[in-house]
Amino acid sequence: MTVTALTTRVARVCVHPNGALVVRVATAPPGPVQVEDLPLRFAADSLRVRAASGAIRDVRERCAVRGPTQAGPSPQQAELRDLEHALADLQGELEALERRLAVFAGLGAGAAPERVVALPPAEALAALDDAAAERLDDLESRRDALLGRQRELRQARARAAAPRPDPEPPRFHRGVAFTVEADGPTSVEIEYFVDAARWVPAYRVDVADGQARLQMDALVAQASGEDWADAEIALATAALGRDTTLPELMSWRIGTAQAPQPKWRPAPAGLDELFRGYEAQAGTPRPPAPPPPPARKPMVRDEAPAELEAALFDEDDDGFAPSADMAYGGAPPPPPAMPMPLASRAAAPGPAAGFAPEMKRRKAMVGGGGPGGMAGPPAEQAGVLPPTALSERLRHGWLRLVGPDEPGRGTLRSVVLADHLWSLVEDAGVVGFDSLRRALDALEDASARLQRGPVPPGTRTVDGEDWHFQYPATGRHAVPGDGQFHRVAVRTDAAEARVVFRAVPRHSTDVHRFCTLATPAGVPYPSGPLQVYIDGRYRVTAPLVGQAGQGELTLALGLEPAVRVVERTARVQQADRGLMNQTTRVDHHVHLAVRNGLSQPAVVQIYDRLPTVDEDTKDIEISLLACEPEPEQTDRDPADQPLDGGLRWTLTVPAGAAAPIDWRYRVELPAKFELAGGNRRE
Repeated sequence: MTVTALTTRVARVCVHPNGALVVRVATAPPGPVQVEDLPLRFAADSLRVRAASGAIRDVRERCAVRGPTQAGPSPQQAELRDLEHALADLQGELEALERRLAVFAGLGAGAAPERVVALPPAEALAALDDAAAERLDDLESRRDALLGRQRELRQARARAAAPRPDPEPPRFHRGVAFTVEADGPTSVEIEYFVDAARWVPAYRVDVADGQARLQMDALVAQASGEDWADAEIALATAALGRDTTLPELMSWRIGTAQAPQPKWRPAPAGLDELFRGYEAQAGTPRPPAPPPPPARKPMVRDEAPAELEAALFDEDDDGFAPSADMAYGGAPPPPPAMPMPLASRAAAPGPAAGFAPEMKRRKAMVGGGGPGGMAGPPAEQAGVLPPTALSERLRHGWLRLVGPDEPGRGTLRSVVLADHLWSLVEDAGVVGFDSLRRALDALEDASARLQRGPVPPGTRTVDGEDWHFQYPATGRHAVPGDGQFHRVAVRTDAAEARVVFRAVPRHSTDVHRFCTLATPAGVPYPSGPLQVYIDGRYRVTAPLVGQAGQGELTLALGLEPAVRVVERTARVQQADRGLMNQTTRVDHHVHLAVRNGLSQPAVVQIYDRLPTVDEDTKDIEISLLACEPEPEQTDRDPADQPLDGGLRWTLTVPAGAAAPIDWRYRVELPAKFELAGGNRRE
């Protein structure tokens, strides 16, 4: 049956504080289908394939390579091998030439024999000397030429041995293969999670003519290795991959300490006996025991209990693995806390299917499970799958069983991303494992820089909010995978603006502008920077304090210099009364005035407070004598924080006019006492 190569496009993305869920769509015909345009570092155990009609069967992950492929050595290795052979031949020729030079150096008239029976004629000796000298000159010239050639070959070998980038490095394409069972072409959705994405909120408010227009934007950044072009973007405040296990409430008793009950049962003793038949058939010796583990690191919050770790896991340089005499047994472990638990590798019936990672048994895979299971490329730590906040010890879908020919056989070790993808490459002889590792390292570094790097100035992350909400952005947007923050318009709310001015004259004569507008009920607004525009002109950038969908939002719009408290004076009068029990009365008279310099009337709220008395103080009384105009008693301050003895005046000040406030209060206390800091409260 013909396999259809399907090209997908990014249709929807939901960005979370710790990554993003990406949905790709395409129209697939019935039959086997292959997709090769997924990013290299997506979390494979979050992969889901859904069909609009029919069913998806036999979902399998795959990895393809495009570029130079060959079963033999690379061109650089072939060049180096040829140079090594040429140098070896040249060295042999030089050694033979040195031997000939030694022979001819022993000839001639100057060389006296050890035993002389009869001297040859002088003419013969002279001819021999001339012939030997001439031959020596030729051999020395050839030796010089060979030495020069040797230097050239050694320099060429050094250049060939130096590391250099591939002229055309292979390009790896990660994807998925599945079978569509439908009556005709159907729409297919492929969903997966990438960790290299984050977002922060930002706001803008325009106030003019009694109306307010609040715009919520999102600054989105992603470095997943793919571009989101013309996609529907949604923003969520809830992080994925959170631990949802409830804590176990231990009883509180005096006596013997309680130890947490392990969630797995250890396998029976004698694990090596399971491989006795294999060793007898294969005739291979028992592999060496694994090295002793180093000192255990401190347990972090999301890992398994210490007793469970001690029973199941040892730590080594390659990651986490069960101890040599333990393995899973009895009841299966609970599913990991990844979003959307996985189905088995064989797709279950239904329109959607998932899969667990598959490790092929061939030379390219790491580990083995029989005579053909040979070790593959070195297990470089290019990242353990899946890249989420879940503990590596609980990612059951990404633990592989160590083969019978390896140390620690029969135990579980974490799967390394580079080795996993290499095992999925169809051509086991392809040259490019180093290129795959470098590509994964670059993507992992970009993800770490994005997640640990600073957010834009003035913004803050949304993972500290007390609510979970998803905001669909308006329209379609493009977010390139360059790791930079890009602005995405989320929503715009327009409503009548109730503008008020608030001041606390006791502390400052400044007047602050506030705007209250009605917002959709149940829609929260996370904290972020707010750019304020009044009558089309930029005024200030103020922080917007997050509110959990209360239906009404109050925004601080900064100082208003045209409205001021022009004066505030206080007069204090103290008098004593009574013959037997004298009482001191301290009267305070406060006068202030607010001036409006705007071209329209202004509603001004003035905040003040009466002195308060502790509950255990019996002899001091505070009373409000007179106020013009009458105030409103309140227990909240202008920032909506608790306030004892609060007073609030709401004045409508005409344009270009001033409004006064006069109020008096009295403090009564025994004459023999004095308030700390003096009886004068103003």
